[in-house]
Amino acid sequence: MFEVITDLRQISAHNRKLTTRLKKAFIHGETREITYPSGHMSGKVFFEHDSGFRVRGWSPSKKWPDKHMNFLVMGEPSSTDWLEITVQLNFPAEEYNRNLAGAFVKDEDGEVFLAHRGKLTKGMGALKKNLVLERFPNCITAKDGNQTNQLILIAGLGSPDMIDRLFEFAVEARHVATELGALKLANTGKRTPSERNGKQPPATVADKQTQRAYKLGAYFEEFSGESWGDNYTISGNRVVEHGAIVNALAVQLQTTGTLQKSQAIDLAVVGEYHVDLYEVKTSANTTNIYTGLGQLILHGEAIADELRFPVRRYLVLPELPPERHAPHIAGKAEIKVITYQKLGTGYQFDGI
Repeated sequence: MFEVITDLRQISAHNRKLTTRLKKAFIHGETREITYPSGHMSGKVFFEHDSGFRVRGWSPSKKWPDKHMNFLVMGEPSSTDWLEITVQLNFPAEEYNRNLAGAFVKDEDGEVFLAHRGKLTKGMGALKKNLVLERFPNCITAKDGNQTNQLILIAGLGSPDMIDRLFEFAVEARHVATELGALKLANTGKRTPSERNGKQPPATVADKQTQRAYKLGAYFEEFSGESWGDNYTISGNRVVEHGAIVNALAVQLQTTGTLQKSQAIDLAVVGEYHVDLYEVKTSANTTNIYTGLGQLILHGEAIADELRFPVRRYLVLPELPPERHAPHIAGKAEIKVITYQKLGTGYQFDGI
């Protein structure tokens, strides 16, 4: 049984331990412009290295003194580009507050872990917490003061691989936010007054972020380290393997075209006359199937418009979907299913 730490002095002490670990790992500091859903600000960012593409970074913002704030980013050091926050891990400082996403929890042995409440945003809107939580298999139930709540378990605060696990979660959280944001937009179907009058409304910050999410760039591995193919276990909870599966698929497909991806796209292989689009899910439940199909259709249309190439779509699952879904997947959507299974430290794909 887990318990959320609610004592403010203990929370501050654990945040200092987290800060100490991050300061030792992130040694290159520079002032950058950081974007968040409602605007942007200048702040100190510490990167792991002084050069590179999608280098991991951390910004311990002090903009709001009632919170211990930790912004996790990925970007290019020494660039003038604005940095979009990958995920926030903030803790209460002056008054206990469950509205902040970060939490420290302890198990029955007293070991302290980093956790997240599943509070994510996309654009200017908050995403439904229950939809976020159901996409993470490493959720726990914890006593939270006079309540019992679900949280996403990230890593032990004293674990040697804590930073790697923290950024694995950050990238997966941004992937989930992009996925749910696109689904929310597709399900809304609303038109603004400008659209109803036949006028094109001006682009908002959220619009620009969405455009960047769909823009393809060079493929990069989502996570790094020696433990790619492992099944991580924290107090019996499996940590997300999504990135490892995508990387294994990329290795297998690297000779068939140019590998690319974006915030919204798991993997795109650009050939001479077409683009192959792959969406990976770690479960073949109904929600993941519906979401995966929606992503492939929505993202595929955006890429087809951008590149002027026909798009072939592939849904990558750990098992075949129920038979009742097969006609709809292979019908008008023209989506092919690829299945995978774990073999040793890698993955085998069937249907490529």
